[in-house]
Amino acid sequence: MIFIALMLNNLITSFSVRISHRHKFVFLATPRTASTSVRDALNEYSDIRSVYKTQLSEENPFNHHISVKELIPIFNERKWNWDEYESACFVRNPYDRVVSLYHHYLETGGRTAPDKSILYNVARKIRYKYLPLKSFTEYVRSIDVESRLQIPVSKFVQDEAGDVRVSSILKFEELPHCFNEWTRAAGVVDAGSLLDKLNSSRERRDYRGYYNEETQQIVLEKYREDIERFDYKF
Repeated sequence: MIFIALMLNNLITSFSVRISHRHKFVFLATPRTASTSVRDALNEYSDIRSVYKTQLSEENPFNHHISVKELIPIFNERKWNWDEYESACFVRNPYDRVVSLYHHYLETGGRTAPDKSILYNVARKIRYKYLPLKSFTEYVRSIDVESRLQIPVSKFVQDEAGDVRVSSILKFEELPHCFNEWTRAAGVVDAGSLLDKLNSSRERRDYRGYYNEETQQIVLEKYREDIERFDYKF
């Protein structure tokens, strides 16, 4: 397996949903599990690209982090057969993913959120500038696994009945190997080769250094299904 160092935060972002009717694939954007390079690799093959919530329309109701539970009803409404599509998303070691989520919280507080109102953005900038930011321990204590950004992957890929409806759940730690395998299965062989450059990315400080006994136990409890289903360890 090929392991890559995608740990530097300014290289680690959530990417958007991509749907191709020509190639019959759906790639879902699991928050904080892959880079913009994945999105870019699929762009030219995609018929549909997701948008911010403020840009949603009847023609394009696909927001960036739309879940399987939300996506399948849209497919049904449009008479697209979900099971005919090769679907995929990424999973990431929850302990590492939470560290990435924390850095995302630290770095985005002062930015304008394009999917939020002007009032929300003004209030956020004021909070970011004048109020102390959460420590890692405080952030972990505040995790809400019902939120779109912090949702466990096991829940993200389930339909209304609780069944997993994604063909391939790829491990973030095995990029670009697993992505190459999936693109071949989806019939877009050239897309996978665009990720080779990611091997040279520098590595962020090991996620284990962020944790104490309390925060490790909280993440274990909140993301237990992901940890056990995908065989992750601290």
